[in-house]
Amino acid sequence: GQKEASAFALGSLAFDNPNNVLIANAGAIDPLVAMLRSGKETAASALGCLAFCNDEIKISIANAGGVDALFRWLPSKNFEVIRALRWTMSPRLNAWMINSSNMSLLVDVLDSDDGKIRKDAIDVLKMFA
Repeated sequence: GQKEASAFALGSLAFDNPNNVLIANAGAIDPLVAMLRSGKETAASALGCLAFCNDEIKISIANAGGVDALFRWLPSKNFEVIRALRWTMSPRLNAWMINSSNMSLLVDVLDSDDGKIRKDAIDVLKMFA
């Protein structure tokens, strides 16, 4: 639908600095997190692109509940979700989000048939080793 297409477009634009800062400052984080929570996993990619290499945006996404929402999507073993989680996580910023429940969700992704998904899951786990 139109929201998914908009999330995809925002993600494409956000991957290029300083667009990610402009998009985040324009208020895109909360609607993207709401989309993710309502079952629109296309928002995951946009959140990941916004967060890529920007600690302030990573914190804003975590504070808006975006990292927790990404963890809830892990059982889908969707590449965009695990990539977004990798790009939004930082041991220095949001290590508090690694609890036993979230760790279990992340470890379950390791049995994915998709090597890209396993690699990103391992990269997230390594952040907290």
